Amino acid sequence: MKLSKLSPPRQLHGASILEKINNIFYEFNEIFIKKEGRPYLNGKFIFFNISTKYKGRSFSYPERFMHACSIIEKDTHTMFPCNNDISYELCHNKCQCNQALDEFQVINRGECLYRLARIHWVPEVIELANQKDERIRAWSQNETDSKKNKIRKHYIRYECGMDDFLIIFKEDWRNKTLVKYDFITAFPIFLKHNKEQYDKNYAKFKKSTVVTTVP
Repeated sequence: MKLSKLSPPRQLHGASILEKINNIFYEFNEIFIKKEGRPYLNGKFIFFNISTKYKGRSFSYPERFMHACSIIEKDTHTMFPCNNDISYELCHNKCQCNQALDEFQVINRGECLYRLARIHWVPEVIELANQKDERIRAWSQNETDSKKNKIRKHYIRYECGMDDFLIIFKEDWRNKTLVKYDFITAFPIFLKHNKEQYDKNYAKFKKSTVVTTVP
């Protein structure tokens, strides 16, 4: 019996990788990208950037959707996130950006079917956060982005049984008032050192502000 309250990963249907992505995108568009289906977080609006343009290119999907269902190639990734999962068998790029679909190569990432099959967890985790579920850990921290701008991010992590999922937002403050959350990305956590780091960040938040640098 599954302990987690999250629904099962989606089955990926389609004769090609693009068809599989299209099918999941259609659902995610209805339940989160469209404002009509998107939940609020703690009574605040969640902004999702629907732009399909990035560095002068036009994509088939919003860049934020592409980010959430893809993975960056890193030497520190010493294991596949999809080990013992059907998405490994279906994957064509095996976490190598130069083997990814062309549009994903532009953003220096590879499409990740493991993440894709779980992207529908985004609104589910937000609803659990709104309900103050005991398995939710939420925290904010001050960070510095790649352009040295100071920003404040909000993290929501749901961890239960086999499911460990994180959503990241940027907080939008105006006149010392939090007005909305900007969706950055979301993904299942699979590396031990990432799990430990998020544990530490949450523990530090309970005591003080965490200042880190955005990778």
